[in-house]
Amino acid sequence: RIGIAGVGIGRQGSGVLAESLRGGLGRFVIVADVNLPRAEATAKQHGGLAVADYRAVLERADVDAIVTATPEHWRSLICMHACQAGKDLYVEKPMSLRILNSALNRI
Repeated sequence: RIGIAGVGIGRQGSGVLAESLRGGLGRFVIVADVNLPRAEATAKQHGGLAVADYRAVLERADVDAIVTATPEHWRSLICMHACQAGKDLYVEKPMSLRILNSALNRI
């Protein structure tokens, strides 16, 4: 089974993580969030570990894939580091600001 980790486990991230574990193809390993009590609650719910620093997730050999829904200013760095560590990724991203601005200009 695929070892799955969550990085950034707020409102969107918790849903993304739960959905990735549904169906039994993956197993929860670890979650990283700067809000450690929130990470610990998620880890307890899914039966795994919790850390505050995402780099601890990247060092683990039992993590095959990472799901993340972190804020925009953190996402690119986390994704680059995950790719460098050889991890697969599922990344939530917002709609482009330019598309939104273009749409609003037409209204």
